Amino acid sequence: MINGVAFALVIIGLSVAALGLGLSPRGRVPALSRSVRAVLVLVGLLMLGGGGVLASRPAPTPQGELRGGGPTALPAPTLEPVAFVLTPDVRGLIPAEATASLQAAGMALGQSQASCRGLGAAPLDPLPPAGAIVCQSPAPGVMAAVGVPVAYVLMR
Repeated sequence: MINGVAFALVIIGLSVAALGLGLSPRGRVPALSRSVRAVLVLVGLLMLGGGGVLASRPAPTPQGELRGGGPTALPAPTLEPVAFVLTPDVRGLIPAEATASLQAAGMALGQSQASCRGLGAAPLDPLPPAGAIVCQSPAPGVMAAVGVPVAYVLMR
């Protein structure tokens, strides 16, 4: 409702400005109506939300609920610090050993993949025995966020 009234005030003020509406015998807008016009436009713009003077909907509370029992607003995004660790080298280890090594670093063993090329990782040279990890992503020594899963390929 406020936006409709504000819009009407802006339109009336701009109409008076543009057309003059024949408010004087010479077809000019007298000085008094210029002041009225300016006030109408200013009040209308302020009501439309210029600077949030009058709001058309309640502001969220700190808990994220709108005042007046309306729907719950989304909480504001927060930036939390992210801890990083060096990715351990789990190539040449069997998955159980790799899991222990990664957990000690704050990471996790991810999903087994079909090929090193699919991971964008180079295979261990020389190749490890069957059942051992031949490549991993993220690569060994790369900084990664704590909790990131490390994808791997097993030697067949």
